[in-house]
Amino acid sequence: MSLASLTTAANTLKLLSQDATTDLTSSSSSSSSSSVRDKLYPTEAPSKGTDSPSCGPKELASASSEAVLVEQEEEEELSANPIEYLEQLFAKYGINLKNRRRKRPVMSLPADNDNDMFEQVDAYDMETARAVRAGDLDTLRQLYHDKGYSLSACNRFGESLLHMSCRRGHASMVRFMLVEAKVNPRVMDDFGRTAFHDVCWSSQPNLETMDVLLQVLPPIGLLMQDARGNSPLEYAPRKHWPVWLEYLQEREHIFVNWIREKRERVALTRQHKQQEIEKLRRAANHIKGIASPPLQSPAPPAHRVEMNSLAA
Repeated sequence: MSLASLTTAANTLKLLSQDATTDLTSSSSSSSSSSVRDKLYPTEAPSKGTDSPSCGPKELASASSEAVLVEQEEEEELSANPIEYLEQLFAKYGINLKNRRRKRPVMSLPADNDNDMFEQVDAYDMETARAVRAGDLDTLRQLYHDKGYSLSACNRFGESLLHMSCRRGHASMVRFMLVEAKVNPRVMDDFGRTAFHDVCWSSQPNLETMDVLLQVLPPIGLLMQDARGNSPLEYAPRKHWPVWLEYLQEREHIFVNWIREKRERVALTRQHKQQEIEKLRRAANHIKGIASPPLQSPAPPAHRVEMNSLAA
């Protein structure tokens, strides 16, 4: 074999090897790109036994039923609105609820001067506050009877011991404060929150404590708003609204009786005022020597007089 034929054969082998390398590179790149493409845009659903999440008919039905239950619970909470129930109850008996906001940010309604406010703040003691927080009625009774501690005290934010006890649901302690210690039940903090607000402002419905307050406070106070415009029941969690609604419905007679007694007192007060005015008028006439003129029937018209005379 000549040198020229050997050179030609070598060149041919070189070209063949280059073509084979090119084919391998292109096939590998195409396979890698196809694998990436398959991962990003799968054309077939994953087979069973893989880690991909499955969403079959049962799972879809379970998810839809859970969503329906959540919606029903939300609708029940909204429908069981104790605030609307009270508003409708009072409106039924003609009670005007337009001016429900407390306008005086005082801590005590009957005694709203600065001296009483300073006395209440100065009387605040950590020993009584700890007893109230712990619900220790025996210690609180000892501090009041033996050491003369004031239970009408409040901190610098206007939060009284009664507020604290109501919020913690200490019904027996609240009864002790109101009955034995004669604490003013109408006490309010700096934001106009009453004891009703703190009873509702709790993780659990304080129904027994509410019973104690309804014995000494007018029930319309459950609709009185604080400085932020919130009534007491708006402080209660929405999940407790059905409980509060049932509680109010069972005690509807308390509200109805209060409305009737209030109307009777107003009518008696108006009657007494009219009687006093009449007494004063008669006394003034007696002093002047002027008797009350008797009632006289009106004179007949002139043409009737003439007709009667002609008939005679």
